[in-house]
Amino acid sequence: MTSVTIELPDGLAEEARKRGLLSSEILAPVLSEMLRLKSGAELRDLLTSHPAGEPAPSAVDVKAMIAAVRRQFRAA
Repeated sequence: MTSVTIELPDGLAEEARKRGLLSSEILAPVLSEMLRLKSGAELRDLLTSHPAGEPAPSAVDVKAMIAAVRRQFRAA
């Protein structure tokens, strides 16, 4: 386990503490979900950031990009 220290505005920290929202049991699932959503958003951004007038990558192209990244991680 890793301990994390964050700075919050006093009012927000006090209200969250009163409601029991600052525990790892509450925050871990929230952070996991935010990471999942962020990963999806980053993939959507990648797929929609192609130059105007050019078609979006096909499913085959996306699979090829994912495979290439996986190969890079395995090689590292």
